[in-house]
Amino acid sequence: MKTQQAVVDRDRDDLTAGVASVGCAPVEERRTSTRFVTEPDTCFALIRHPRGAEISVEVHDESLGGLGLLLDDIADFDVGQVVEILYLDCQMYGTVCHARPYPDGRYLVGFECRTAPSAE
Repeated sequence: MKTQQAVVDRDRDDLTAGVASVGCAPVEERRTSTRFVTEPDTCFALIRHPRGAEISVEVHDESLGGLGLLLDDIADFDVGQVVEILYLDCQMYGTVCHARPYPDGRYLVGFECRTAPSAE
């Protein structure tokens, strides 16, 4: 059984190789809290884009301040774009921080998240 750190190391190495293969420089880590990588194909979130689209996406990792989500298409996900995210029975708003090619052809999109205000 792989340790959590081994999974993080593997994903970082895979991501670095994927980014390098398309001619992009890796983005420097800015996270201030621990990132927890999820098991592949086990965690999913729903994104509600302001343009009306709803898409189910795989959760790559989560941290205290955000989520890393795997998307097939990033045309509508520019840095700074805010979307609604439903994950683990929690409604939140996520701001796109970065988007990078992922080795399997998808894109790893980092979102800084905050919980939605409660309706009282």
